[in-house]
Amino acid sequence: MEALPTMTAVATSGEPARDVSKPDAAQRPRVLRVKATYLLSEKGRKAALLAGRGALERQRMKVPVPSHRLHLVDVDAHGIARLKLIPRYEVRHGRVLRIDALPVFDQPMTPDELLLFAAKNYELEQTWRAQRISRNGAVVEALSRREEIAQAFLTDRRQRALEHPTPNCAWCFLRVDGGRMLFDATKGSALCRKIPLEAHRRFEADLRTRRRRHQQRRAVEDAHHEEKQQFVADWIVAHGTPDQQARQRAGLLPMEEAIDMIADHLFAPAREFPLYPHAGAALLQAHLRKLPEFAEVVVSKADLAHSFEDAKAATGAHWARAHAIQCALPNATVTVRFHRLLWRKNLKAPTVTRYGVIAVQTLGPLTLRREYEAGE
Repeated sequence: MEALPTMTAVATSGEPARDVSKPDAAQRPRVLRVKATYLLSEKGRKAALLAGRGALERQRMKVPVPSHRLHLVDVDAHGIARLKLIPRYEVRHGRVLRIDALPVFDQPMTPDELLLFAAKNYELEQTWRAQRISRNGAVVEALSRREEIAQAFLTDRRQRALEHPTPNCAWCFLRVDGGRMLFDATKGSALCRKIPLEAHRRFEADLRTRRRRHQQRRAVEDAHHEEKQQFVADWIVAHGTPDQQARQRAGLLPMEEAIDMIADHLFAPAREFPLYPHAGAALLQAHLRKLPEFAEVVVSKADLAHSFEDAKAATGAHWARAHAIQCALPNATVTVRFHRLLWRKNLKAPTVTRYGVIAVQTLGPLTLRREYEAGE
């Protein structure tokens, strides 16, 4: 008996067979062809001519953009899609700047290069927007601070604008932490526009007050000076020499001469004490010439630096001199004074220190002083 051939039943459907080696069209990424426009520089136009290509400055081409990158595409009201190349963004000095102009390239671009440029431009745009938000926040904060400063100035009448430059009705500067702030009568909020006029009003009021005080002080000083003149004239009439009296009546007696005579009379009980020598340049020069390196030094008055102060310590000799002068002038105020003489041309050179005793007495409206030698 012959063996029957083995048969295998295969179930089939009504659908046609599908080639699994090719991807389904529905699964393939969709691509949108968009217009792209850029500018070619003169260098790029020369290169295009050498390559036998079009050398127009404005270059146009179609760029395929996948559906997942449509954020790089703009579609206008007429349904025309364009690659986002304008505005472009650049980083300068650490900040992103917006430039409302087409990009310029030195060579013709391929679609892939344009797509890469648009992607980088998109990233810079996001940075620029974040930067703007941050800047706007800073601007809002600055405006708020300006409002607070203006409100505080208008509320506190003791505040004043800077006097240099002089405030006027149009603008002024207020001192703030870290510098100064300009206020303009034509800019800013209504509150800020009030500042220049108010600052100018206060400035003018202060000027009038200072002028009035100066006039009052000058009147007091003039009255005091007239009192001194009258006192000196009366004293010369009573105690002056005939020559001084004659010159006084003629108005030709110098005030300094008359006051020196009154001082001589007032400090007469202490005439035995030598006066402090006000010849510092000569004293310092003599002191320096004792040293070999300064044997020929010349110290002029302009080269002398003279400082003095009330003594913080005194030797027995200094104190004895001050006590003796106080006994001779019981109505005087006596003070021991310390002097230091320096050579300006060489501050490292040896200095001279001396002591004096200054006596101060008043006679009527006059305050008279004499300084006596107290040694080194």
